Amino acid sequence: MKKTSWIQIFTVDPEEPLRAWLFTLLLAAVAAWLIWYTPLDGFNWLVVVFLGLIAVADSAAVILPHDEQAVSVGFALVYAGIVLFDPWWAGIAAGGGMAIAHIAHRRRMNIWLFNGAQIYLSTFGASYVYHWLMSSADAPGVLYRSLPVLALAALVYFALNIFFSTLSVSLAFSLPLSRLLVQNVRWAIPNLVVLWTIGVLMVYLLRSDAGIIGILFLWLPLLVVRYSLRQYVELKKTHIETIQSLAAALDAKDPYTRGHSQRVAEMARLVASAMQLPENEVEAVHYAGLLHDIGKIGVHDDVLNKVEKLTDEDWEKIRSHATIGADIVRHVRFLQGVSDMIRHHHESYDGTGYPDGLKGENIPIGARILAVCDAYDAMTTERPYRKALTPERAVAELKSKAGVQFDPRVVEAFLQVLPAPDSENPPPPSSAGPVAGVHKP
Repeated sequence: MKKTSWIQIFTVDPEEPLRAWLFTLLLAAVAAWLIWYTPLDGFNWLVVVFLGLIAVADSAAVILPHDEQAVSVGFALVYAGIVLFDPWWAGIAAGGGMAIAHIAHRRRMNIWLFNGAQIYLSTFGASYVYHWLMSSADAPGVLYRSLPVLALAALVYFALNIFFSTLSVSLAFSLPLSRLLVQNVRWAIPNLVVLWTIGVLMVYLLRSDAGIIGILFLWLPLLVVRYSLRQYVELKKTHIETIQSLAAALDAKDPYTRGHSQRVAEMARLVASAMQLPENEVEAVHYAGLLHDIGKIGVHDDVLNKVEKLTDEDWEKIRSHATIGADIVRHVRFLQGVSDMIRHHHESYDGTGYPDGLKGENIPIGARILAVCDAYDAMTTERPYRKALTPERAVAELKSKAGVQFDPRVVEAFLQVLPAPDSENPPPPSSAGPVAGVHKP
């Protein structure tokens, strides 16, 4: 993530679409109206403590691989503020802490204003619901009496936070809102549940004799959680870098296919997401895309780069790359499931492919996705034995072979995510997940 200058924090990213910027201004206007017109109780110095801790938590957010999601432990603090403070102050602590963190990292105005406003509104709404539902007869120290309301407040925050963030991404990248909502909800729920539990503990510690000291002691385990998450992310990055190195070694053998594995992997990841596969399967498809041709390391260059017509023996050697590649990765623990995708990415939907002649749904879904992406990239790039086809011609070929060589559903999903030939927009990232909630990284 590139930083801007201090002057540019008051400018808008020129690549931000107008409709997304107008949505940010709308959220900021609603938040400003609530701040101005909501009646206030007395000032609570504890709000300043929470604002500072939230700002620190968000500043130390962990960026997941591909810079797609930013995760921190800030939601536990935000949630505690929802319960402890009235809606106005809860929103100030959460939204203000978020905005301060982004300004400290020199994000542009469209980022920090959006995140500050949407976190303020999400927190305000959740706190309002909580205090409205909690009757004066409830005993704060009795957990089971207030637990349903505590859970409902977290759900309100989660719903508003996810909706605002995914709608912003949808407007920015012209993506279907429903698909983005499914993706964000699927991966964010486990994170939310864990941090909500810590937030409830914070509330009860603060209401006990432990007070603010108890909160600060509970902050230490949160830092351990962040450290563990950081270690996990570093391990994932190491995995990805290892796979990319293997793919680069393969590409170095043939100048005509340089970058092929990276392009196929990225297209396959987008198609898998469009088909709403579970996140772990999307990741496996991406890995398989990077390694789908790794078996060609075992095929002699004279055969791979042969310009003349291939003999039957040549074809047998080239076709062996699918089984060789599957055998190479089969015993790598973190690539479990990838081996079958590599082995079967040249199977045909009608059962005429290789190496096993699998048909239809018997072919792993990841392999069916790779088959379409691999074919498209092969058709649209120059090869020693033919010129590249135009994107339009390649798309026509995919459509004509849907139901024969390719899975029709995969072809349809591929056409949904295929960028226009003259498109200058990069592939859209997933929106980021609960750092004091979901926000733009």
